[in-house]
Amino acid sequence: MNLYIIFPGALYPIEGMSQVRMRCQLERLSIDHKIIFSDMHSQKRTHNITAREVSQFNIIYKPIYLPGYNYGNIIRKLYYIIKLLRYHLFTVTREECRVKTFGVRKQIFSIVEQNNPDAVMIHYWYLGYIFRYLKPSILKLIDTHHLLEEKISLIDSYDLNIIQRRRQKFKLNFSLHKQRDYFRLCNLVIVNSKAQELLIHSWDKNIPVIVTVNGQNLDSFLKYHNHSDSPAICFYGSLSNQFNRKALKRLLEKIFPIIKNIIPETKLYIIGISPPMDIINKFINDSIIVTGYVTDIKSYLSKCKVIVLPLEIGVGFRGRVVEAMALGIPAVGTSNALQSIGLENGKQGFIEEDNYKIAEKVCLILNNNELFKEMSENCRKFAAANFSLESTFGNLSKTIESLEIKVSN
Repeated sequence: MNLYIIFPGALYPIEGMSQVRMRCQLERLSIDHKIIFSDMHSQKRTHNITAREVSQFNIIYKPIYLPGYNYGNIIRKLYYIIKLLRYHLFTVTREECRVKTFGVRKQIFSIVEQNNPDAVMIHYWYLGYIFRYLKPSILKLIDTHHLLEEKISLIDSYDLNIIQRRRQKFKLNFSLHKQRDYFRLCNLVIVNSKAQELLIHSWDKNIPVIVTVNGQNLDSFLKYHNHSDSPAICFYGSLSNQFNRKALKRLLEKIFPIIKNIIPETKLYIIGISPPMDIINKFINDSIIVTGYVTDIKSYLSKCKVIVLPLEIGVGFRGRVVEAMALGIPAVGTSNALQSIGLENGKQGFIEEDNYKIAEKVCLILNNNELFKEMSENCRKFAAANFSLESTFGNLSKTIESLEIKVSN
């Protein structure tokens, strides 16, 4: 099958799990299908990195250039102001403002015309309007990453004033109708959790949905054995995310002091892009190591015996936990943080909501080497069985092939 995939941002450099999902999906789907791939760029630097990296998958790479591509700062700032005006004056999301322009549409339709794909897959929903202009014979797929219903449910948790919150709710509810219209145009909607599937089917049971969690090539993680014997824990994730920031503050302020009181020599590694130093500096001491973004995550994670994630709010799939588990690192955290990956309480770690109980379970693992070894092995097996490229995007590939058969019949 000729499959045209569009990602509404630059694929490289990889800084978040959405890019990891896209990159791993390309790796696996390219085995079974001829892939035409587009991502979107405002700078030549990101375009060049992506072109180099995707070449290893024998993919036809067709980058899309955003307004202001490769121009100087003044022109880019001008386009940014225009985008900002569109966002504030109209009921358009920031994401749509960025990618829903005449130039982007023209480039996409030109690529479709030149390559005549059997299917078009968009990531996120913002470009769903293009489905209205595709031939009926072309399969239409959306990989959602998240749903607007999830964002709407979290609005009251955002750090916004009353006017901002009402405006944001209005915009999201307006966009919700577009998202749902685009889903109804699809031959398949790809989600990353069972909860998302249930949300979609709560308003339309006829929409074809497949749950495909974030698969990764975990071989290098599963084979990596370098655990330290010293008691160390970590917080790992994108720290530009406001919900991760709140969880980190909770860990530093309420949970880590309890752990230190029980096991004074415990160290905490804070791993991830954009560490919030305004929060961290209030608690920083010799026991806390802040790494920021690191290229080889394995060498840092493997210093730790537990990953701690006390998220109170937030949505989506916790792909970072999968990497830790593939290294044999048990997880302790809230149900919000760990249920999306299907963690079995007491086998690959512990699910607790109370600060003291989270700290208690962390100390239980740190103090009991036999328990740590048992959970570590459980984690590796669980990650290999559920989050490999084959068990995730390999199954997605088979589903896409079956859609082609149905359409041709």
